[in-house]
Amino acid sequence: MQETYARHQKPFQLTLVDVVHRNRLLADMFYRNPFIFRRLAFQQDSLFDWVEDHVDNATSRFDFVLMLRVLDVFSRFHIEELSRFEAMALIRRDQQDIVLNGSVFDPAKLIESNMQHRIQHSIRKTRLRKGSMFYQFSLSDYFKAIRLIAGGNVDERDDTVYVLVRRFDESVFVLSGGRSLIGQLMRMSDRIIIEDVDLTVRHLREHLERFNIDDLRATDVTDRQRMRGASVILVEKTA
Repeated sequence: MQETYARHQKPFQLTLVDVVHRNRLLADMFYRNPFIFRRLAFQQDSLFDWVEDHVDNATSRFDFVLMLRVLDVFSRFHIEELSRFEAMALIRRDQQDIVLNGSVFDPAKLIESNMQHRIQHSIRKTRLRKGSMFYQFSLSDYFKAIRLIAGGNVDERDDTVYVLVRRFDESVFVLSGGRSLIGQLMRMSDRIIIEDVDLTVRHLREHLERFNIDDLRATDVTDRQRMRGASVILVEKTA
């Protein structure tokens, strides 16, 4: 925001919506930058409930809506088993520079041996049949424990790798009253910028088509040189 203000010399009116308590750091930032913020409002509410309550309010009008890692917390998650052979096939397919041996699955030993660089816990993402996962093979025992706690079965073979598979949940786009979250937000704003781990522009376009919203377009504007593991999607009016 400091860069944007320096370029355009226009202060922001910022409304933040979150279920958590207001953060004192936000207030401190506001007072330290009096020229950047014309107004700062914090709404302690669910985004979805807040949209339902404010969409017909003519005073709730915004230039931009920023949804930064908001939707991916509602994704579907499950623990999946991979054989060592399947994990190696993924590495070869994605041309990843990963050496998959026994030490990768024992991060505590790697830390003791001062070999933290060998731990596989990156945000490099790959596609699976039922979703996607990050290359985090060193967390295999952790995901195995979660599966056990959740009442699932585990394979005791040494070559089994446990990974967290995540998949975007399209139902998060539908408000409790049955209306489209994106459609209602665009009644309140000129543009929406969504940063999300699991959402793709295809998901968004299918949603707009399903709700017969033909006056909006969704464009993937991700800078792949700078961002890994997530996508940035711009939603704007077609005319």
